[in-house]
Amino acid sequence: MVVSPSYGTEALVIECMALRPFLQWLSEWQLVRATCGVITNARADHLDVMGPEEGDVAKALAGMILRQGKLYTAERRHLEIFRQCAADRGSELIAVGESEVGAVTEQDLAGFSYVEHAENVALALRVCADLGVGRQAALEGMWRARPDPGVLTEHEVQFFGRRLVFVNGFAANETYLLAAQ
Repeated sequence: MVVSPSYGTEALVIECMALRPFLQWLSEWQLVRATCGVITNARADHLDVMGPEEGDVAKALAGMILRQGKLYTAERRHLEIFRQCAADRGSELIAVGESEVGAVTEQDLAGFSYVEHAENVALALRVCADLGVGRQAALEGMWRARPDPGVLTEHEVQFFGRRLVFVNGFAANETYLLAAQ
């Protein structure tokens, strides 16, 4: 994607919100044409259009894998699907592993105003490092970024001597997450 130097931008980060597999492919191959792609995970989500199984979700997400670029992921269960697709498209697969996730500290996570997963932070840090952004600068940028309104947050209140915890999980549409509650 061409980024205009007249606006002082050097990069553009966008999220593919397409659910239907052919729209994911269309978004990448006809519109975006990214140099780096990121897949955080492939879970049993939106099975009505991407399913019926979790593996089908991974295959659907593979539709957005770019040509001759770098694909980053923290996904472990369906890594082979992404590996095959990236190879087919001449892209390099960069999988964030346990050691990189383990390097994300509680202090790193405490900087977020919402509940964030170490896997996501490790993935973002790897992309930033490969693009020449230092770890501390990347973390500070993540901490300052305005989160999505539906991001998972916890709020504690004292109510007549009782501790109540409200969890904003309005964006939690994943069946595995809802079933765990």
